[in-house]
Amino acid sequence: MNKSLNIISIMVLALVFVFSFSISESFAKDYNFTNPYKSGCSKHSKVVHQATVYSYDFKKNKKGKRIGTNFLYYSSSCKTMWSKVVLSKPAPFNKYAQAMISPTKGTFKDGSSGRYCGSPGGNGIIMKGQTSCYTPQVDHKSSRKGSVEIYEHDDVWLGSGGSAYITGETKSY
Repeated sequence: MNKSLNIISIMVLALVFVFSFSISESFAKDYNFTNPYKSGCSKHSKVVHQATVYSYDFKKNKKGKRIGTNFLYYSSSCKTMWSKVVLSKPAPFNKYAQAMISPTKGTFKDGSSGRYCGSPGGNGIIMKGQTSCYTPQVDHKSSRKGSVEIYEHDDVWLGSGGSAYITGETKSY
């Protein structure tokens, strides 16, 4: 009887443990495509890679001077990643640059090929006089690389058929 009671007690404890773990996993907050700073995920984040960002001379088709740094962040508490570009000097015109975070393979679950500073959850593309922007955060399993797009001139950007150069690409994490 005593042996049976011990076995039953161990089985009940095991079930409680497994059940409580699966409940906490199923109720875990989904931070995918949200703002890393407003969600609080940035509090427990670290830079996992960084890359130098260069201007681009579209007439000569080559990279130019160093203009900033691209950072790839990882949040251990939220299990998310995002990309942030910080320029050395304020942007000379509107829609000058923006960070991007790309899916590890193919597209994100929603079918998109990347998230930008201008995407919901980001803080907007870099405008004249600004020095930084960041992307929304994505699940760390779906993306592990960040990059930066530098645009040709004022108010011409990739979404409206303008030219963009991708530079400052981080290593994969």
